Formats: sequence, C-alpha cells, structure tokens
Amino acid sequence: RRGGLLLVPRADVPGARAALEAVARDAVASGTPVGVLPLQRGADEADADAIAAATPGVERRVADGPDAALARCAEVDTVVSVRLHGLILALRAGRGHVGVGYDPKVAGFAAQSGAAVVPVPVDPAALRAAVAAASPPDEAARRALLARAEAGLDWLDGALRASRPRRGT
Repeated sequence: RRGGLLLVPRADVPGARAALEAVARDAVASGTPVGVLPLQRGADEADADAIAAATPGVERRVADGPDAALARCAEVDTVVSVRLHGLILALRAGRGHVGVGYDPKVAGFAAQSGAAVVPVPVDPAALRAAVAAASPPDEAARRALLARAEAGLDWLDGALRASRPRRGT
C-alpha cells in the first residue's frame, strides 16, 4: 500500500481535468502521494498524461486489466473518479471514493455506496471539499452492495445458461 490519492480521469467531461489538477496540486503540496490512472485507452490516457505533466509529483499509473486496476485502487486511501468503474473498483477495494456526476448512473452509485458526487461542469472548489471530507465506505453497507452485485451476477449467469440450446436434443 502506498496511501494517498488516485485520480481516474474521463476526457469528455467539462471541467474534470482542471478540477482533478486542482485536487492533485493540493494533495502534492500537503505531501500526499497522488497517482493518475486512465481506465479507457485513448483520450483518457492523454488526459492522465496531461494531469501528470501539469502537476509535478503526480505519478502516472497503469493497469493492464480489471485486476490490476483494482490493485491500483487498493493501494491508495481515496479514489477520485470521473468514471463509474473507478468508483466501483474503489468500493470493491474498500477505499474512500468521490465521483464526478457526468451521468445519473454515477450519482446513483455514489448514493448507494455513501460517496460524495460533484456535478458537471465540475467546480474545482467543490471537488476539493468533497475529497477533503472523503472517508472509507461503511463496511456493512459495502458488504450489502457487494452481495447485491453478486446476486445480480448469479441471476445473469443462470438466465444465460437457461437460454442456451441443449446439445443433442
């Protein structure tokens, strides 16, 4: 574990990069380790590189798949994500998380997981305040949400298996 903060950008969200850079500057100035991890190839990688270049002390991190991305989230104290998957991974890792509400699904997930969400266009001061107040998720609520997710996956698996034609009939 490294501790600190992990930023997960999304290139097409108004104000997100500037707000993430402001959060990163504050964290670096206070001695908090900061990493930036793109989850989507292409534009998000360019945004992650720009954030790291604009903020000395920010480490560009990589993950070659979901397990590695989960491991990057588990290394830090708080994840600030402009992607829903970043929030899901943070909850799975038991880490504090703050979302940027570019879509109702992000606000909905944040409400269920007990995280703060900042609306779009992103106000850097609002994101800074949300990050400063972030705390690890309530363990009982975290377990309940993970159990609901597992039940949903079990249902989906059963539905897919039931819809397959049987061989030899």
